[in-house]
Amino acid sequence: MKPYTNDFVTSNNSSSHLRVLVADTILDCNDSGGSGQPVIFLNGAFGSQHDWKKIRSGLSADYRIITFDERARGKSAKSADYSFEGCLEDLSIIITATGIRRPLLVGWSLGAAIAVWYAAAHTNDVAGLLLIDGAYPIDVLTVAEKEEVRHTFQKMGPFLPVLAVFGMAARMSARQAADVNIELHDICGKIGSAYDDIIQVNHNCLTNFG
Repeated sequence: MKPYTNDFVTSNNSSSHLRVLVADTILDCNDSGGSGQPVIFLNGAFGSQHDWKKIRSGLSADYRIITFDERARGKSAKSADYSFEGCLEDLSIIITATGIRRPLLVGWSLGAAIAVWYAAAHTNDVAGLLLIDGAYPIDVLTVAEKEEVRHTFQKMGPFLPVLAVFGMAARMSARQAADVNIELHDICGKIGSAYDDIIQVNHNCLTNFG
């Protein structure tokens, strides 16, 4: 395992374990290598790349599989920024660091929203989207509902460090975790415009499994 700067390009001939510098932190990334169609798996809000283990093992050598942990999840380091914009930046840098072209983006929950908004901004650079239980247009939370989310996470606060050990939570404060959840609702509340941008360019790009 070696640290790499953002402009490092991995070899296509063997698998690589990367530590990718982004903003104020380091992301843990795994790249199967090979010359197949690149596929990037994007995790749920508080999940890790370990969640895709069984799916990865079932894919053939026709695919080049890339997984990574978001900030403060899995084996990635903490950050001062857990915003959705930061998530999009992470994906862009992972694509650059691995040197791949036109990946298929497979996203679950938060990962599905990341896939859609990234594809909307880089439609010609994405081969397709596979969206799992996420990226649905939903109502934006009211002020009262946002406070209820914060209250719920505050009650969960003492348990979050324990859950994080088992890959069931992020290594961030209860307030930060609540803000991630609230922002995801806001992002999905306006996600229709992102779909419009994608469909204008490619009508065959989307598949969603709920």
